[in-house]
Order: sequence, then structure tokens, then C-alpha cells
Amino acid sequence: MITVNTVESKIIKNAFRILGLPVTASKKEVVCRVEEIQTYITIEQTPQYDSDLPWIGELHRNTESVRKAVQSIDNPNTKLEHLISWFWDIDKFDKRALNSLKHKNVEEAIDIWSAATQQKYSHHKKNLITLEQILACQETASNYEHLKNSIKYWAELIASVKIPNLIKKIDVELSTNITDSQITKSIGNSIYQAANQFLKGWANADQLDQIGRFFKYLNESGLSQEIVGFVKDKYANPISEEIDKMCTAFSETDDKGNYEKIYTETRTFYKEVNPYFEQIKQSGNAFLIESYGDKIGGIILDNGIHYANKTGQWQKSEDIYELAETYITGLLLKERYETNFKVIKENLKQEKMWRGLEPIKKAPHLGAIYGIGTTLYGHSNYNFEPNCYETTRYFVFFGIPIIPLGRYRVIETGANYYRFLGKVLFRTFDKWHLGLGILLLLGMLRLFLGTDSNNYSSGTYTPPSSVSYSSSYETGPKSQEAGALKQKIDEDKMRLTKMESELASLRNTLEGYDNQLKRLKEDIDDAERKLRQGLYVNEVTYHSNIDNYNALVQVVENYQTRYAEYNRLFDVIDADINRYNRLIGAK
Repeated sequence: MITVNTVESKIIKNAFRILGLPVTASKKEVVCRVEEIQTYITIEQTPQYDSDLPWIGELHRNTESVRKAVQSIDNPNTKLEHLISWFWDIDKFDKRALNSLKHKNVEEAIDIWSAATQQKYSHHKKNLITLEQILACQETASNYEHLKNSIKYWAELIASVKIPNLIKKIDVELSTNITDSQITKSIGNSIYQAANQFLKGWANADQLDQIGRFFKYLNESGLSQEIVGFVKDKYANPISEEIDKMCTAFSETDDKGNYEKIYTETRTFYKEVNPYFEQIKQSGNAFLIESYGDKIGGIILDNGIHYANKTGQWQKSEDIYELAETYITGLLLKERYETNFKVIKENLKQEKMWRGLEPIKKAPHLGAIYGIGTTLYGHSNYNFEPNCYETTRYFVFFGIPIIPLGRYRVIETGANYYRFLGKVLFRTFDKWHLGLGILLLLGMLRLFLGTDSNNYSSGTYTPPSSVSYSSSYETGPKSQEAGALKQKIDEDKMRLTKMESELASLRNTLEGYDNQLKRLKEDIDDAERKLRQGLYVNEVTYHSNIDNYNALVQVVENYQTRYAEYNRLFDVIDADINRYNRLIGAK
């Protein structure tokens, strides 16, 4: 429920209500009523009339309010607005319904006027409109439904009878001094005044989707495009004026030489102006959306171009350009944006490609004999045009990459022929692999040395020979336990070797997935950004990209799971070797 400030309602402060007169009152009746009210005011009293209806809102009847009411009735334009926003007391149905309202019997009044609307050329639906607008101003859970009812009744009334003819029945003189355009404007203003408090409340509560639903209802109500357009313009005018002020203030800043300030203030401008633009978008006014979208987007785009040209900070420039993209809709500005954004993306790609590249004096040695030596594995940070990418040089054992020795950017000039451009830093993945390789070598060394630890005696050393398990304990319980443990260690080592081969295969697969994951993520992010902007997105491609991305992520998770299992098995083997050494060394 939106709480409505009834004091601000045009209905509550209606001139005919202030004077306590029907809309059919003549000029003579107005003069007499003013004299009567002034007489009461002189003796510090306030007269009461049957049409006051105090339950709909506080009534201020004093010298100033009476003066303004008379001025409003004297002017044809303002009189039309006050006439449209108050009850028309013309026949017996109106008198009965207004008497019911005097006693706050709303349902009875609705029934009377609803029945009377069946008459030909009936004006009674107009009174239902006024009543529904009054109920929309009340603080009830159904006040928004009453607002929608008033709009529905307006559409039905306009479709069933010509409003100028109804006005002529009430005030012939007024009907000759107004145009159809003025009538359209007054009806639109009546609807806007009733809806304005709701629109403000939704905006303050950040319920912009509710504003959008209201204008959708208005579009589909059956009202003319002139009336609907007037309501939209009345809603958007104060918002667009605020956007104009913000754009002017931001464009006139004198810090064009402070480039980092340009970057931060452009982002601040985006955050501050965006809520207002989102309110404009909810109206569905295509002209305003494009006009102000291009105005805001053009300002941000100009700053992005200026920042990029002067700083060469391509990542931050891309950030600014992406802010501009959320606003731009006009074809000319969009073409300008896309042309410049291609330059930004290319420069950013080049920057990423060469970032952190250290020169090398000569190409590192590559080659292996019987599967033992060094070779290159993996492709990432790819630049397709020169077939240039980053890759890792490994020490391999029987073709299995054991230890990463360095990471390089190369150009592949042919099968197994490379031109080394420079050296780059290890990725986190490479550091893990390096640590794993070192642990593996240490573990193998420990296995080799640990099995002969019983050959040490006080101050003497016997060169190790092949491991023998025949000792003075071979028939004892410890010897039996050591034999079983030795068999378990051998079996676990075979499993470890098999897992190493599996992990190496998975690593090769991951190297190939690196660019695919990146490209899929960029495509998914781009599609979701377009969806937020309400732009067209190929849903089949979008969901296919998500499925492919999740499948690749699953491969990465499988590697992490197997890697964790590998570490656990390595720890188990290490503990079993220590235990075995203690057993065969016991006295």
C-alpha cells in the first residue's frame, strides 16, 4: 500500500468544494456565496455545506482559499480542471448519491451511480471517476485498485459520449471558450494528479517495476494516445529536468587534465544519474528513453575516449565504455561507440598479451630422449593472428610433465617450431604443479634412501645394496607386519603412478580449456548485460554457452578432486614408509 498525501490532491482543494457550490453554479451564485462566507469569517466562524464531505480530507475555508477559488472559476482553463475533478450535481441520481457520501456510505453511492450509467448520454460515470480518485487518496490497502478503476471509467466514458457535449450541458459559456485539446489536457492532468502520489511513493521505495506496470496498464486502458502521452510527459518532465541539471554540471567540470579524477567522477556520475534514467525507462516513452539515453551515454563515451587517448589505461577505458553502452540506443551514437570500443578491445588484448613479458637472451633447450627431457605444454592468452600464445616448459619423465621450468610467450611457426618472444610469470596453477613435482621427487628420494636406513650403525656406513627383506625378524610378528606393509606400499605406489599419468592428461586438457572458459564467460556476461538492457539475445546460443561453460568447469572440478585424492594417497604412502622403516629397524 502507498500512503497518499491527501492535502496535495486537486480534488481536496477543489474550488467548487471550497465555495460549497455545484459545478452548475452561475456567476451570481458565486458572488452571493463569497459574500456569505466572508460574513461568517468576519465573526470568526466557518460555514458548513452539504457538499463539504469532511471525511475525504481537511477543508480550509478562509479568505485566501476563497479568493483563489474565485480566481480559478473566473479563468476558463482552470475552471475546466476544477469542473472535471469535482462531482457533477445535475439530476436526482446525483443528489441521492451525494447524500449517501455525506454520511460516508460509499458503497451505496457507487450503486446509485453505477445503475444510472445505463442511461443514454449519461454523465454519472464521471462522478464515479471522481469518487474512485478520492478513494485512491485514502490510506487503504485497495487504494491503488481505486486509481485503476478511475482510469477504466475515464476510458469507458470517453468511448460512450463526447465530453464537450457533457460540458455544454453544464456550462454553455465555458464550452464555447475551450478546445478539444484543452479538454484532453485537463483529463490527462486529472489522471496524473491522482496517480502522482503513487508514482512518487514507488520511486522512493525503489519499486520501479511497479511504475512500469502502472504505465503498461495505462497503455492498455483504451485511453487515447494524447491523454496517455500527456500523463507520461507530466511524470517524466521533473525527472528529465533533474537529468539535464546533472549532465550540465558534469559536463562543465574543469578537471579535464586530471585523468584519474575523470575516471572516478565518470563512474560517480553514472551511479547518480542511473536511478533517474531508470525511472524514465519505466514510462515506456521511446523518444525520451532514446534522447536521454544517448545524452548520458554520449557524455560518458566522450570521457572514455578522452581518458583512453591520454592515459593508455585500456582496462579502465573499457570500464567507462561499458557504462556508456548501458544507455546508448541511437544508431549513429551506437556506431560511434562500437567503432571506438573495437579499438579499446584490441589495445586491451595487446596489453594483456605483452604485460609482464621479460626478454630472454636465447631460446631455452627443448628435447627428450626416451621420453625424458624438456618440452612445451599448454596454450593460453591466445592471439590468433600471429598464432601467438603463452605456454609452459616442463621437465618430462617418460612423457609425463613433472616439473614446470618456466613459462614463455611464443609464436608457433610450424610443427614443433617456436619463436620465443620472452618469459612470463608462473600462474597459480604452475606454482601448484611445481610444488607437486618437487614433493614427488623428494618422496621418491625418500623411498630410495629410507628402505636402507637400518644399514647405519654407530660411526660406520655400509654402502646400500638391493633391498633385502630377510632378516632376523623374518619369522616374527613384526617381520610379518613389515612384509604386509611393504606389499601395501608397493601397491599404493603403483596407484600413485597411475594417478600421476591421469593428472597429467587432465592438465593437458585444462590447458586447452583456458581460452574456451574465458571466451564463454565473456559471451555469457555480454548476453546477460543485454538482457538487463532489454536487448535481443539468442536464447539458444545463450543457454548452450552456459551448458558448455558448466561442462568445462566440471572438468576443472574433477581435476581438483583427483588432485586432492593424489595428495591424500601420497601422505598415506609417506606415513607407511616411516612406519615400515621403524619396523625393520627394531631390535
